[in-house]
Amino acid sequence: AAVEALAKLPAEALAAHAAAIVGKLEDSDSDVRQAAVEVLAKLPANALEAHAAVIVGKLEDSSSSVRYAAVEALAKLPAEALAAHAPAIVGKLEDSSSWVRYAAVEALAKLPAEALAAHAAAIVGKLEDSDSDVRQAAVEVLAKLPANALEAHAAVIVGKLEDSSSSVRYAAVEALAKLPAEALAAHAPAIVGKLEDSSSWVRYAAVEALAKLPAEALAAHAPAIVGKL
Repeated sequence: AAVEALAKLPAEALAAHAAAIVGKLEDSDSDVRQAAVEVLAKLPANALEAHAAVIVGKLEDSSSSVRYAAVEALAKLPAEALAAHAPAIVGKLEDSSSWVRYAAVEALAKLPAEALAAHAAAIVGKLEDSDSDVRQAAVEVLAKLPANALEAHAAVIVGKLEDSSSSVRYAAVEALAKLPAEALAAHAPAIVGKLEDSSSWVRYAAVEALAKLPAEALAAHAPAIVGKL
């Protein structure tokens, strides 16, 4: 309760008590540890960065709720500091908790494009996660890659067009729509296949993606698109 009371302080005042809150990260009660991490996440950026290392330590807490809170806190770091701790967050992509894995993917999404590209392979691994929300988040993060990096992973994204989750399939179509024109044209046949998807959202996204094709490539697929009128 004391930790949660401190959370109500203005950020600058909270910073003055940060050291005491850090001490609660080792409390025997997991609820207290979680609350301590969540309070630290409310610190001003410079103060949060100063305590990032101890928050990273909580990524290995025995409680999944504490681990989740730690990932969420690290996601609030300034871009450069977040990049510095990205390897630790990547480690949480294999956490036993799907919530922690999801939070890790979402945290990595906040990396600058170049830093994100460096961890793309680890994110690709989450395309086969057992949790559909994690798979969807992974596709959405890959869609944020620079064009050349996105193109390098286009084939695995195409594979997600057949995912059991319509949300994942939708995210995959949206990601492919961001490819450079030539690469988009190369994968157009797979997108055309989604014009018959069971989900109206996926079908709509497929039409929108095909609309981005160069005129010549678009003409080649016009009959399929006309069929959706």
